Amino acid sequence: MASRCWSLLTGSARESALGKALAGTEPSGPGGIQVRLEKASFDAMIGWLSRLSQQNGISVDGATIDTAGAPGVVNAVDRVAPAVKRTVWLVLFGVVLVFAGIVVARLPASWVLPDPKSGGAL
Repeated sequence: MASRCWSLLTGSARESALGKALAGTEPSGPGGIQVRLEKASFDAMIGWLSRLSQQNGISVDGATIDTAGAPGVVNAVDRVAPAVKRTVWLVLFGVVLVFAGIVVARLPASWVLPDPKSGGAL
């Protein structure tokens, strides 16, 4: 299973324009594979993970996503495994929430925090 999954991951990553971002894969737990992406398009990564689930029955068990400098570009470690009565949508929702947090963290402080000079008003 692991070799089929590995071949599927690398081939589909290339088809999703993530071939250059694919920095490594390694076994992770029973039947799982950890995939490391560097300087990957966030949108391409989400589309790729969604297609893996819908077309191949491979779900995301967890993900760590960090900004990679430019807007919309991320470094990520995703753990994927064959789906066993679970849905990728909850994980994707979590990924979107993490990405929203990254976006908010990059906003100027004046957009997020009240100005202490104005008595707390934005």
